[in-house]
Amino acid sequence: MTSGSLPPKLSIERLAAAGGAVAATRVFDLVASYLFYLLVARAVSTSDFGRLVVALTVAQAAAVATRLGLDIAVMRRAAEATASAEERIGRVVGRAVAVAGLLSAAAVGAIAAGIFVVPQFAHYRGAFAGANRWVLFAIPVLAAAPIVIAALRGRGEIAHAAIAESVLQPSVALIMAAVALGGGGGAFASAALVVSTLATLIYALARLHRAGALRRGAAADGLIALGARVAALNALNALANAADVVVLARFANPALVALYAAALKLGRALVLTGEATLVAVGPAIPHLLRHQTSEHLGVAYRTIVRWNTLLTAPAALLFIAIPERILSLFGRGFAGGAPLLRIHALTFAVFVFAGPVKSVLVMSGKERLLTRNAALHLAITTALLLALVPGYLATGAAAALLAATVIQRTLLVIHVGRGLGIQPIGARNAFVFLSFVSAAAASMLLLPFGRIIAAGASLLLFAIAAASSRFDAHDRDVVRGLLGIVRRPVRL
Repeated sequence: MTSGSLPPKLSIERLAAAGGAVAATRVFDLVASYLFYLLVARAVSTSDFGRLVVALTVAQAAAVATRLGLDIAVMRRAAEATASAEERIGRVVGRAVAVAGLLSAAAVGAIAAGIFVVPQFAHYRGAFAGANRWVLFAIPVLAAAPIVIAALRGRGEIAHAAIAESVLQPSVALIMAAVALGGGGGAFASAALVVSTLATLIYALARLHRAGALRRGAAADGLIALGARVAALNALNALANAADVVVLARFANPALVALYAAALKLGRALVLTGEATLVAVGPAIPHLLRHQTSEHLGVAYRTIVRWNTLLTAPAALLFIAIPERILSLFGRGFAGGAPLLRIHALTFAVFVFAGPVKSVLVMSGKERLLTRNAALHLAITTALLLALVPGYLATGAAAALLAATVIQRTLLVIHVGRGLGIQPIGARNAFVFLSFVSAAAASMLLLPFGRIIAAGASLLLFAIAAASSRFDAHDRDVVRGLLGIVRRPVRL
């Protein structure tokens, strides 16, 4: 093995293929979710659609809460077991599903009792009336399915986990929505969530059973405690993610909040590649920590950061150069959110350029550090929002989010470098980052000459600068991995 190379089982090519497979299925999932809501909206009345949306939202929130972070805990335990050449993880999966199942069943009872007994919740009663009662039955399945899929992912079967989660589930839901539109009625639309999620659960269980992974095997000691720590981390992150909209709604009118929300939603689209990387690289971390040196982990991390940047920067530059045209997807009245989209493009570019920091830290046992970081991030975000929003409204909220993100991601990158003993950025990646900043600045300077000219010039400048940093053997591995997705199943 040459210096700086990775073993074949955990090569850059394999990681790139896994990330590409996840990204492709996530795109399908995103498109299918929009089509699902479109079909259901046409199949039922406006009021019935509103009730169904409320029911689905409550069910999904209940499932996330009752899962207690056990999906991430199971993925880490499964990856650690696989790194130790232990194929059997039945005890781990069984305990996690049992706990989530009991808690979700209790949640179903609590929701049912609440909407029928507690007067303050009576206005939610209609959301679960009639055909929508099926949505309540989806909660235990929604809690269990991600745990089993996480076990599949932890064993390195990235493509099969992505197929179950982002292809099979939305496909079944779409079929049921189409039947509802064709005269099947609201019952098919309401049952779509439970049936499609059950299909993914069965698929994932079948894959684990086929591999013999559902035998008792690895110990499940400490699993619940780990899941609880991950759940606390997720709760802090959720609060930080919602803080900007909540604070802005306190000081701004609904029309301005709508502009901000539209720009925020589009900005978040930039993290597609980064999130696919998180899913793909997470299960590999225990292997790299157990069997390889920090040099190998550093090579993988820097290559991931580089390609996240190369794939995300062009879209971010378009968001900066022609935000009005992009926001027109929401309608003519949303063009006023152009300055907000420019700021959000920078925010989520920073998010992606930092690399899979959270995945690396949680899969290497640093969840307590992540929790402290999340608490600090929430405090900084809230403080900046309260300082900037009253005077600058939506612009202040976007600026606060950008500043808080820069602080948080910088700290996490430092923790990755110090905690794992790797160089997370490197000179070549720093040059690519500076190329993006230069291209973004050029775009803003050229705006007086026309948005299209500014967009084209910024993209050309970034492409020339990125190409001048030259590709190495690891970059070629990434290209081979992305091109080879269709030729073989992806398994780490």
